[in-house]
Amino acid sequence: TLQPIRLEFDRWQTDKEVRWATGNLAGSFLKSYGGPGTLQSLSIGGGTSAHTRVLMDGIPLNSPQSGGLDLSTLPLGLVGRIEYLPHGGSTLFSSAALSGVVNLTPKTPRTGVALTMGSYSHHRLQASVGWPGESAGVTLGQVSYGGDFPYTIRGKQALRENNQFQQRYLQARGKWARGGISQTGTLWLTQSERGVPGAAWDPNPHASQDDLWALGSATTTWSSTQGSHRWQLYGQEQQLHFQDPSRSINGKHKMSIGG
Repeated sequence: TLQPIRLEFDRWQTDKEVRWATGNLAGSFLKSYGGPGTLQSLSIGGGTSAHTRVLMDGIPLNSPQSGGLDLSTLPLGLVGRIEYLPHGGSTLFSSAALSGVVNLTPKTPRTGVALTMGSYSHHRLQASVGWPGESAGVTLGQVSYGGDFPYTIRGKQALRENNQFQQRYLQARGKWARGGISQTGTLWLTQSERGVPGAAWDPNPHASQDDLWALGSATTTWSSTQGSHRWQLYGQEQQLHFQDPSRSINGKHKMSIGG
């Protein structure tokens, strides 16, 4: 029997800290293509990100088209636990888990307010309301980065522009247990806006990308004389809008998944 590695996070863990922990799991590699708002992919054991299955409460997040997942679209500060199976899970999760499996479990919101400020005009504001008696709560938040910074290329000073990132998110989660039956409901909504600055040798001050990601799930678990049982219903939608006026590009992509 394969036993996963588990990491637990406290209530105020930031996106950066959870992302750092994810990228430092044994054998894992978190590849970032720039600042906080750029593409970030996770791979395990030297494999590709398309062969690393990422789950949220057991729900697959990987794109059925590319097989990968951009972790920058997820507010990882809302993750309460990571379960990591590094030696492959193809027998349970198909060839998409050839390299390994990472399951993210959201935190149950607890009442409080958090404000974070940092370099590169980083600001994060998050407010939560929780009902401890019912293990339920709602979290609202916003995170933003200015992103622009000076750098040197071919012996000349330059400024990295159009590197900004802003994300707004909502999480609602509740868990109820009655008479040996446990029910969990989760709703995640994130909306991100980012600049796409281009390569250092070919900067682009005009390109931008907007992302919308929504996930809703309802899970029921119970035990009987025949063992443990689990029933789950979920729906997921992703929308992407990329535009670059300087190159007359205006592309939109929408994908819906359910199970």
